[in-house]
Amino acid sequence: MESAPHPTPSGTSRLKKRRRRQSAARARTAWLIGAIVLVFVAGIFLSGGGIEFVRSLYSPVALIVVIFLIVEYVVLKGRDRSRLYRIELDQMREKRRRDNEFLHDIERDIQSVENDLASLEDRFESGDDRGQELRRLRSKFEDLRRAADRRC
Repeated sequence: MESAPHPTPSGTSRLKKRRRRQSAARARTAWLIGAIVLVFVAGIFLSGGGIEFVRSLYSPVALIVVIFLIVEYVVLKGRDRSRLYRIELDQMREKRRRDNEFLHDIERDIQSVENDLASLEDRFESGDDRGQELRRLRSKFEDLRRAADRRC
């Protein structure tokens, strides 16, 4: 049995965006967590400790625990972001290093071609067409070198 042909990239751009369905496992997990919390809360209130439980939620100890949890959350998030920023910074430094190496290689190649052109230029007479063409090429390479120097 053959599978349906895939739409071409140009065809996919015309398709409407559809919302993804939640997976059955994810929906089942949400219901399970809700049921556990409901049983827990019902057990507290039915055992007669509901009022005491609510009072303990607003006690000074609970406030200190909540403040501690908030501070811990902020510190952990900040540490995680700092690690991501360091990774991105290292990647940018590596890219910059590669770019500089590439520019150095190009500059070295331009210098090599300029030297070859200069040695060829010396071989030809000054009135010769080939000599003029070589001088024109040499001036183009000098322009390239100046452009590369401005970029570095």
